[in-house]
Amino acid sequence: MKRYDTTAGIKAKEVLRNLGPDSIPALIQMLKLQDRYPKSSYNAWKSNLPKLLSRRLPTTAGDYDNYICRYNAASLLGRFGPEAKAAVPDLVELLSDRTTIVRCYAAEALGRIGPEAKGAVPNLRGLKDGGGVFASWALERIESKTNSEAALKQLVLAVDSDDEDVADAAVAILCDTGLATLALPPLLDELRTPGEFGWEKRLHAANHIAYIGVEARAAIKPLIDALEVHDDTGGMEHAAMATALGMIGPEAKPAVPTLLNLMNGKGGEAIYFHSDFAEALQRIDPIAAAQFGVK
Repeated sequence: MKRYDTTAGIKAKEVLRNLGPDSIPALIQMLKLQDRYPKSSYNAWKSNLPKLLSRRLPTTAGDYDNYICRYNAASLLGRFGPEAKAAVPDLVELLSDRTTIVRCYAAEALGRIGPEAKGAVPNLRGLKDGGGVFASWALERIESKTNSEAALKQLVLAVDSDDEDVADAAVAILCDTGLATLALPPLLDELRTPGEFGWEKRLHAANHIAYIGVEARAAIKPLIDALEVHDDTGGMEHAAMATALGMIGPEAKPAVPTLLNLMNGKGGEAIYFHSDFAEALQRIDPIAAAQFGVK
């Protein structure tokens, strides 16, 4: 996704999930983390968290770090479903957060908590700009525990939103609820955007495909095709494509020759993004990586 290194972000979320329901109180505290939080207060709060969690948080929290903490905490709390009902009041507060992506994830978490979050219904009904799609999805989950075809269709349409916060949240919600493949058709369309001015859409698509991971196997050939086209961004676009292939894993072995060619290149791309290509190769084919000297 656009605000974190894909591999590192996924690893961090895995660690937090592995803490289990015991992490719920700490995650609720993360929801309360305010912008421009005083350094001394942040450090004091951080020192009371489990070491496994605290050492993966930023050393200091500025405006940037705080809203990321809020939306990640909301996303993770949603994974605990009804067990996270104690977080409902704080998640309701986040429905009026100044940051779109935080509002989106707060709505998702309330929906995944389900009927235990019925106190959030009035606030969800009032959520419009930058979260209305997610509010509709959440309301159905709270009121009937399932989602209609119409609500899912709106979520899929949000994947192609010009608002990157909305698109990021839509992909994450589809992935987190076992519907990742629904996000692929619009992402593949973005990946095929032609021309030098389409790089941002292609980069956006590659980052989201990386988040989907192994279920995005239908993207393997389009990603390889994109790797074989000149990169007008100096390597940034190719690095994102390689990362996406790496997150898909061993099924992306047809990409190995192309990755090796990129790593053998003599331009700046091979120098500055060598580690991205190497990590992708390692994830896809450890034997080929070892033969090439990647450890």
